Amino acid sequence: MRVEYTPQPGGAHPRPLLPVQVGGDISAVALVDSGAINTLMPHWVARVAGIELAEIEPTQVSIGQGLVARFATVPLRAAGLSWEAEVGFSDHSMLERWGVLGHQSFFRFFTVTIQAAELRFDVTPR
Repeated sequence: MRVEYTPQPGGAHPRPLLPVQVGGDISAVALVDSGAINTLMPHWVARVAGIELAEIEPTQVSIGQGLVARFATVPLRAAGLSWEAEVGFSDHSMLERWGVLGHQSFFRFFTVTIQAAELRFDVTPR
């Protein structure tokens, strides 16, 4: 699947964003981030998907200053593949606009080829 980078407001550099279904049919957008270990989503995604996080201990995440997330294993769907993976949910301001797809819950399921000069990337299920 070839995906064009998503234009950003105010002339900011386009980003490699991918639509993702979380916890069934909740649509979200996430940054394809080869430097991220964890997959993170805004807290509202868990709330709308009915994913109960209250009993899960918060974990300090080594991305973004002060980012604390509650991790749950949830169904995900993107680029023609469905799988279950651990996702951290947080209300940190870094996740206001989009989630983050990282190594543990995304890259190990896909081959991703970034073509930065063309502002696009290819995502192929492994």
